[in-house]
Amino acid sequence: MLLHKVVSLTKKPNQGGIGMADVTSTVQNAASGVVGVIKALIVLFVFVNIIYSTGFDPIGGIVDLVNTFLDGGFAGLLALLVFLSFLA
Repeated sequence: MLLHKVVSLTKKPNQGGIGMADVTSTVQNAASGVVGVIKALIVLFVFVNIIYSTGFDPIGGIVDLVNTFLDGGFAGLLALLVFLSFLA
């Protein structure tokens, strides 16, 4: 009986802390927000480059990135597919 009371006194009640699901959803929401901003900036740079002549060429950069992956042969193609799966 005495041991039961000692154990019950040392236990701390659940204080309603943050659960792992909450942390995961917060990180996922933050990451999707960052990816959304990056996508919006890419679209903005493409349209600005179409309207004005800038030194920055986003379409050429994207083409060079894809060509870099495709020059790697089959392994490069697989790497490109994995890279694109992270963006989707």
